[in-house]
This record gives sequence, structure tokens and C-alpha cells, in this order.
Amino acid sequence: MAKANKDGVISQQEADELKALNAKAAETKAAADEAVKALPADAKDAEGNTPAKLQARVDVLDGITVPAVTEAKVTIVNYADDYGSQTGTGGTNTKTDDNTPTIKGTTTLPSSTVHLYEINLDGAFVKLGSTTADSSGNWSYTPDWLTNREHKIYASSTEITSKEDAQSSIVIDVEGVTTPPTSVAAKGEYWSATTVGDINGDGYDDIGMGSWIGNKADAILGGKNLTLAGNNYIGSAVWHQAGVGDVNGDGYNDVLFGNGETGGPAHLYTGGPNGLTSKTNIGNGIAAAAGDVNGDGIVDMIVMGATSSNVYYGSTNGSYTNKSGSLSFGYNSGGNVAWGAQQYAAGVGDFNGDGYNDVVTTNGIYFGSATGLNNSNKISFNHGVTSANAAGDVNGDGYADVVVVDGKYGNSYVLFGGKNASTVSFSTSKGNGSVSGANGGFAISTTKGSLQTADYSNAVGVGDVNGDGLADVLITTYGNTGNGVSARGQYPKYKTDSYIVYGKAGSDTVDPSTLGKKGIIVPNNQADGSSSVGMVDVNGDGLADIYVNSYNTSGKLFYGGSSLGAEPTVQGSGEVRGNAHSNFIAGSQDNDTIYGEGGADIIYAGSGDDRIVLNANNLHYLSEGFQTANADGSPINEGKGRLARIDGGNGHNTLAFDSDVTEVDLTKIDNVGTGFMKTAVGMSRIANIDHIDLTNGVATKLVLEAKDVLDMNPGLRSYDKSSATHQLMISGEGGDTVTIKDVGNWNKTSTTTIVNGETYDIYTSTSTNGAQLLVETDVHVEFVG
Repeated sequence: MAKANKDGVISQQEADELKALNAKAAETKAAADEAVKALPADAKDAEGNTPAKLQARVDVLDGITVPAVTEAKVTIVNYADDYGSQTGTGGTNTKTDDNTPTIKGTTTLPSSTVHLYEINLDGAFVKLGSTTADSSGNWSYTPDWLTNREHKIYASSTEITSKEDAQSSIVIDVEGVTTPPTSVAAKGEYWSATTVGDINGDGYDDIGMGSWIGNKADAILGGKNLTLAGNNYIGSAVWHQAGVGDVNGDGYNDVLFGNGETGGPAHLYTGGPNGLTSKTNIGNGIAAAAGDVNGDGIVDMIVMGATSSNVYYGSTNGSYTNKSGSLSFGYNSGGNVAWGAQQYAAGVGDFNGDGYNDVVTTNGIYFGSATGLNNSNKISFNHGVTSANAAGDVNGDGYADVVVVDGKYGNSYVLFGGKNASTVSFSTSKGNGSVSGANGGFAISTTKGSLQTADYSNAVGVGDVNGDGLADVLITTYGNTGNGVSARGQYPKYKTDSYIVYGKAGSDTVDPSTLGKKGIIVPNNQADGSSSVGMVDVNGDGLADIYVNSYNTSGKLFYGGSSLGAEPTVQGSGEVRGNAHSNFIAGSQDNDTIYGEGGADIIYAGSGDDRIVLNANNLHYLSEGFQTANADGSPINEGKGRLARIDGGNGHNTLAFDSDVTEVDLTKIDNVGTGFMKTAVGMSRIANIDHIDLTNGVATKLVLEAKDVLDMNPGLRSYDKSSATHQLMISGEGGDTVTIKDVGNWNKTSTTTIVNGETYDIYTSTSTNGAQLLVETDVHVEFVG
């Protein structure tokens, strides 16, 4: 009773102990009773007590009244799975395909509160939520969507701070599919779609679409609420379109729409505050994005014929007559599949590390150069494939990778970037894919016919949807009749799933039929995948979204988050802080200030004008490779690891530093996304940053060269609206220095510019790459060879 009298709380254990004392008291009383009754009536003890007096003493040997239990004992009994083909209940250390399993249990205190917790990916003990038991002491709790991994869940009757204080636990291995997405756009009308970035400058990524019924060019405008841009009539059906980036240098992304199934005119619609506006005819053929293939700072575009294609170079004067023609790739390079909505060519970032954006096609990979693309500077494929697209850095080695579909043989591949340009050879064994040559890669292949790709299937890089820093890819099986045979427009007659494959190092084949934790299935009843869109953040939360179109049903938007495998360990708006270990940190649609505070952090800031503050340890990991353990040896991301990355998203975003930072050398950090169009989901280790603030109370040196500026800020006219350049504004204080490595390639103009009341000198690259520095006048600038 001492503890109960002290804290006023009666636990079940204490109540049981009191009951045990009462039972012992009852046994003692019964024994004394028998002993007294056995005494002669005239007996007396040493004190003169008669049996009657002794009996009176025995009669008061009653137990105490046991107080009501006020502290409960909670037990997790099992969980209920009500999704998929196998439903029922499961115990600890079992697997479920239900990402929202209902956890069930009991408590010794009816109508009391039960608190539930889990261990997050960084090993922290975090609260899931609370529930209330019924009058019989039974309780249940259904968590928000659990990512596909092993979840260790704990329960307690009181608020606790560690798993050691929990009263019960259960381990659930979750392996489910994507959550039902949001339906957008008209049924069947918009079956072709593409990544376009932000076409109206509102800070949210948009999605370009073409209508094959209504002869319309359109876009889904991102934001807190999705809207359609407005159905621009263009006179013929749109089968393909491409977000080409800012080809006219006005600061807004543009979209190229191809009219007709094959050789109709391609129309360029330019972005602006009101969305897509003026139209310009750009040759005849199918539209494709090129990125900046000649390194002049302005992105370019491709118009494809059946067997040869033209690159039209971007221009600030609105004239697109400069081109590279008769390039030896076309939409039929992998067979006659012109009626599909997949991409046949796309800019990919810097595949071979030479500082120029490159282009993947169904016929090979063409390298950018100062003179653009040509037919000799390329990697050839041993046979044509049916779809090709950018993937981002899938294996984390600092080179842009590509993803292709070889629909004739039912296989898909991720090809790793690198300097080797030897011919790539694909397997001709259906459902048994393998790849060799160039820089290697891995096959995505299965003998299960319903999961094989077909002629009209497509693939797209989707950015880092699961938050490990590696780029992921989406493969659709559109056109698969159920046994790997191609047929166009067959949904929903044939039910075949699509799938997301998470980034990874190594060349081992990924089998979609046994995907496990290597990715996630997109069920056929959610979207058929006639086309797909990745590397977008339409709602500005910092997490990569995916849009999957359908031939005759509404398109589907999968918002980034736990359904796609993303599980930020720190997320919020305003001021957000990590810790000394590796964290996955997500911002918001607001103007956030995010502090890394050490470790191999992944920071995705989202929309708004954000400020990201790093310390010396954060910077160290940005120039290092994939990390599986923290400095103290503790596992990162449950041992699965992370590649440190920073992405400011849309808006004007600032990179700043703690006082322990005295040097920032950007030349040590990989430039994966050079020349790729601007989207809120960047490719590079540091993406979507247009301002560096060296103000941290100590003398700090910033080391960079032109390609760092182009890679970090893919947008144009960030501050000095008079110049169609990639601008990086650098603020600082006396004692700070900017060291520019590519001496001779810069010119300090005679004028200055004022931003937010501060005066900045202007340094413009004298080469044709379009880089510009705005350096606060207090900061010293030096050039080195």
C-alpha cells in the first residue's frame, strides 16, 4: 500500500497483491478460529484471556477492501487483415498485404485509454495514436497507411517514451499495394500525359495532357486543388506530348504537342501566368523532350519521324529554325508502335559525366555536346526497344540513368550511366531479360505473362518516391493481353498490374512477381498505364507524386507519401529540425526553414520560398556515396541506407550553413541533372536552389564552377528578370569568399542589381552555357585555374 498511498495509482499487479494478502489473512483467521474452538471453556492464557476474549480478537482478522484498479494492463492480441485475397487475423511475426491492419487487444481497465507506438525508420520511438477500450476491456486501433516494411508496434496504458516501458508488442511485416488514388480528368479522353513542371508559375508542378477525342491540348494544374488548364483546341487528335522545359527563356515551362497518330504538325504551347498560351508550329512528327543538348542554357525539343528525327534548339527570340536533322532514331525504332502513348525519346540529364545533357531513344543513347546531337556520338542498342525515358540516378553513382521497355520480349531495363560507350545488348528471351555492355544496369523481367511489358507499355523515372535518395522507376504493362501479347486499347478486358521499382545498386534482376520490398505493385483496377508521369510534386508537400493515365477510364494521381513507400521521419511546416543522425525530412507548401543538424540527410522542402540550413557533417555526406550507418554505427533507414540529397522544390530556395561550416566546395558534389528541365522533383544531389547565404558568423569560402550553377538551378530568370540565365544569388558578410574554378569563362558586368535592399555584382559566363552569379558586394570573389 505504500506506493499506492504515495502516487494514488492502483495497478492490476498491486490489486492482485492485496487480494493475495486478503487470502492469506483469511487462512490465518480460519486456523486461529479452529485453535480457539479447541480450547477448554475455562482455559486462560498467560495474560488471563479466556477463549471468549481470544475469539473476539480472531473475529476482527478480516482483510482490507481492495481499491479499484486505476492503472490498466494492456495486451495486444492480434491484428485483422481485411484486404486482398487472404483475410483474417494474424499474430506477431506474420506477413500481411493490408497496409491498414486493425490491431486488436484487451485491457484490464474497461473504458480506459490505450496508447500505441512504433519504431520509425531512424530507430526513434514515435506515437501512432490512441484508442479507448469498450466496457468489456476490448480495444482496436487502425493506423494510417503503413509503408511496406516490418513494423514493430507497442502498446501501453500510459504515455511512454521508450519501448522498454511498453506493456505489449507485436511485429507485423507489411507488404501491400498502392492506396486507391485520386481520379482526375475526363474518362478515356486524355490517355496521353507527360511531365511538364510548372507552366503557370504558381509554385506547383503541372501535368501536360492531350486528348485523342476532343482535339485538345490541356494540363492538370497542380496546387491544393487540382484544375484543368482550359482545353486549347488544336485541330487534330493529340497522341503524344512532351514537357520540354523553358524553350523560349521567359521563365515559364512550355509543352510540345504532337497532332495526329504519327506525322501531323507539332505545336509548341508556351507557359505563362495564365497557363498554356501562344502556339507555334515546330515541324511534323511526334513530340519529345530533349533537355539542353548543346549546353547553351536553353532547353531544346525533338520532333520524331518514323525512322529519323530532328532536334529544334531553344531560343529566346521565339524562332526555332536552328536544328540538328536526320538523326537516326524514330518512333518505329522498336517496331510499329506509333499508336502507343509511351515516350520514344527523352532528355535524361548527364548520362556520361561530360557536363552535357544526353538523350535516350528507342535506338540508343545520344550524347549532348557543344554542337548538339549527332549520329556518331552515341551508345547503340543491339535492337530497338519500344519505349525510353529518363530515370534519374537509380544506383547513386553520380551519373544519370535511363529506363527502357523492350515490349517485343516482355522485358524492361534500367541502364546505368557512366563513361563507357560500348553497344548495349538486350536479351531476346521473352520474360528472361538480361543486359550487357556500356555501364551495365539491371533487368526487370518475369516469366509471369500478366506482368510482362508489351509493345504499348511505358516506363518513366518518378524521382525518389520512397525517400532513400535513389531515383525510382515506374513500369506499366499497358497493352498486355494477360499473356505478354500486345494489343492496344484492351483495358479493362485484360487485367495486368503495373509496378514501381525502387532504386538500387547492383545488377541483379528484379522480378515483379516477387517484388517484395524492392518496390510496390500498382493494381490494374487503379489505372491501366496507357501513359505515366513522374518527377512531379503537384501538391507542393516535397514528396514525389505519380500520375498514371488510362485508355478508357479516368487518369489516376498517386500522391507521394506512405502509399508509395515514403516515410519521412521528420515532417512539418515553419521551422523543422532533424538531429545528428541521418533523417528523411519533408517540408510543406509553406515557406519553411529546415535544419539538417548532421548526418546523411534527405531534405525535400516542397513549395514555397524555403531556407535549408546544413552543418559541416551534412555537407560531408553530400559528397559521399550511399550510407548504411551513422557515425556512431547505428543503422540508417533500418540498415537499408540513404544517399544524402537536398531539393528545394519550387519557389526561391536558399541554402545556408551553421557556424561550423568554413568551406563549401560544390565541385565535389555530383552534377546528375545538368541540362534537364526544371521540375519540383530534381535529379541532383543539390537541386532547385537559387540562393546561397554564407552569413553564419565566420569567414566562409564557397567553391564552384559554371556547371554547379546550371545543375543547382535549372530555372531561368530567378532574380534578374532581364537576363534569360541560370542565376545563383550569393549573399554573405565581410570575410566570405567565392572561389570560381573555371577562370576565363566569366565576365563581371559594369552594372549591379539590388535584391531585397542588398547590392549584388553580376558575373556572367562568357561561354554559351547561360550561367550567372549575383554576388553581394561584401563578398570577395576570386578566380582560380
